[in-house]
Amino acid sequence: MAYLRIWRSLFFALFIGTLALGVYIVPSVKIDTDLAGLSPGSEQAEHTKFAIDALRQNIEKRVILLVSGNDEDTVAEVQAQLSSRLSGLNNIKVTPDNDKLATELLSKLSLYRFALLSKEQQQRLSQVSAQTLAEQAHKGLYGLSGQTRLYPFSKDPFGWHSKTLLSLLPTEKESETFSAVVGLSINQGALNMRAQQTLSTALDSIINTLSHDYDVRIDQSGIFFFASDAAQRSKKDIGLISTGSTIGVVLLLLFVFRSARALMLPVASVLLGVSFAFVVSHSLYGQVHVLTIVFGASLIGIVIDYSLHYFYHGAAADNIERRGLTSDASDDEKNALFRALSLSLITSMIGYAALSFSSLQALQKVAVFSCCGLFMAWLSVICLGDFALRQPLRTEQTLLPRIVNGIRRLIALLSRNMLSATIVLTLALGAYSALIAKPFNDSPRVFFKPDTSLLASEQRVAQAASDYEPGRYIVIDARSIEEAYQRHQQLLNIVQQQDGLNTNQFTSLLNWVPSPKQQNLIYQAQTKLYGQDGAATLLYKKLGKPTAASNIQAEYRAAESIRLTPNTAAKMLADGLPPIWFEQGEQVVSFVLIEKGTQADILAPILKEIDGLNYVNTLKSTEAALASQRVSASKLLLLAYFLVAILMVLRNRRISAASITLVPLGASAMLFSFALALGFELNLFHVMALFLVLGFGMDYGIFANEMRSRSATTLQAISLSALTSLLSFGLLALSSIPVVASFGITLLIGNLFNLLGVFIYARLTQPS
Repeated sequence: MAYLRIWRSLFFALFIGTLALGVYIVPSVKIDTDLAGLSPGSEQAEHTKFAIDALRQNIEKRVILLVSGNDEDTVAEVQAQLSSRLSGLNNIKVTPDNDKLATELLSKLSLYRFALLSKEQQQRLSQVSAQTLAEQAHKGLYGLSGQTRLYPFSKDPFGWHSKTLLSLLPTEKESETFSAVVGLSINQGALNMRAQQTLSTALDSIINTLSHDYDVRIDQSGIFFFASDAAQRSKKDIGLISTGSTIGVVLLLLFVFRSARALMLPVASVLLGVSFAFVVSHSLYGQVHVLTIVFGASLIGIVIDYSLHYFYHGAAADNIERRGLTSDASDDEKNALFRALSLSLITSMIGYAALSFSSLQALQKVAVFSCCGLFMAWLSVICLGDFALRQPLRTEQTLLPRIVNGIRRLIALLSRNMLSATIVLTLALGAYSALIAKPFNDSPRVFFKPDTSLLASEQRVAQAASDYEPGRYIVIDARSIEEAYQRHQQLLNIVQQQDGLNTNQFTSLLNWVPSPKQQNLIYQAQTKLYGQDGAATLLYKKLGKPTAASNIQAEYRAAESIRLTPNTAAKMLADGLPPIWFEQGEQVVSFVLIEKGTQADILAPILKEIDGLNYVNTLKSTEAALASQRVSASKLLLLAYFLVAILMVLRNRRISAASITLVPLGASAMLFSFALALGFELNLFHVMALFLVLGFGMDYGIFANEMRSRSATTLQAISLSALTSLLSFGLLALSSIPVVASFGITLLIGNLFNLLGVFIYARLTQPS
């Protein structure tokens, strides 16, 4: 056939290119475990997205270890040991402890002390005379006030600066046991599988050793641990799916074809298809997501079909030649096989390509990976198939043919009208389940199911070391710093008007960094303290050192233009807090943290109507986005059915050819019916998997239609193909990752009924 030479040239070009690129990228292969690609995109402005992404990326790198025990000295010792040992690890930065962070912060804030006073101090300064302030400070020198002083008397004679800055520090939480926190930051690759494995092993070794030696509990908190756990379970899933699929497929092929030679073409097509897909994906994105690999492993169940059909029908064409019949008959058989394989590829790629319309990046990458893998596997079979059949293959002629013939006889017992009525009833029940009963659950928990011990550890750390809700916050979006302060004040005014809320439950940098205007007023108010005849002059006169006030007065005058900005404060807090203040050009984005237990959801509808204030509840917003994605995916699925139906009508030049789509449509309807009957809930990823049900169903229907002259052989090949896909995708249903399990359950049910549907289709379309 003339086309074969062109396809073989393309195959060898792609093979050489894959080999060259593969050798090039091997040293820098990155397996990504970031779950952000599973989160739907937002409609926020670019600078706001930038701020939220930067915050997310910073949080991804942060790790908190909480040491808890019954002896204070032991806890302190373990904290020191942890910090010391972890400092020796590559790719990890140990955050200074709270005491050191506080000391560094207070030292940096010293420069700005003349522009910072609490509201109580400002009020007192406006109401009390310089003489009274001096007298009270003088008495305090000889009293037992017990006030902690951060600065010597010469720099803070009234103790006001010490009190102001100490009020900015967080208070220690009360606990029945002693505890200490060790903060870490992972420099690079927090969500890279290779880096995760190295770091996770090192961390586990150190933590387990210290926990055992000192009899303390060391809890862990951070996205790193959940990502690492998910990655390890994904690796197990990949091993389970790949190994199980391979063993099942190998045994089936050996049973049906009775020759190890039958393994060569399927194995070659799988390896070439998956390798090509991996190289292309890695070259395009710089990495391959672990979920893409899990789904990619399931490609075994699809690409094996091409080899099976080639073995059955390609061998038939060779038998025609060996029986001495015309070469035209052989060419007709091969041409029919090529058309069927090509149509099968196109419809499968339509199904997978539809995933690229999703706003979920992970599914877009699955679409690219799968389409590339399918095309290369198809091309491998087309170009290498004749070499695999140079010696004839004998197929099993006992069990499989009997099973196929038995199913055909059972279906033949039913009249065409009964079968048609069954199809209508199936579609009606599926439509009722999907459109009226709606057995859907759009919770973001479908992303992954974390280990219960990790969750418990995370909760203990949050209880002891965090005051804020991790998934709820308020975003202030402003066009200038001044506008950010205005909107922050607007937020506080709204909070004060709500029953059950108070402003102390909402924390921002703007809470303790006064506005430039307010800092100017604070500075001017302190003239009463440090002016020429201020309280400092009067105090030193009482102490018999009238000229000693000149030093503090000079420092006060030198600080006239020194003001603390939110950006400067954010940099000071960089080691202790995630970035909650961003400036990009003239745009400002600030995050307001919400205290745990605060009933802040009542603010959502109020802030929705106010420009520049946005209440974010990540759980609810993600749930709403997933529901929207599911509806959008359902519409795209209908579009895919329409396009496939048009393709079949154009190919066969008759409207009735569109009836092939009833095979996957009926299988999809059965998924909804099963969900309603068995009480399990469907999510976005079940709907996405229905694109693959479409691809499989069309594959079977196309071969049943194109190769109807050899109906018995075709149904045997389809049955064997269905068994291999059920093995592959059925194992996905056992995955510990709910997203993957959703795909597996859908394809297990869908493909089982695809197989039954193609037998019914063959019965209804056979000549009377």
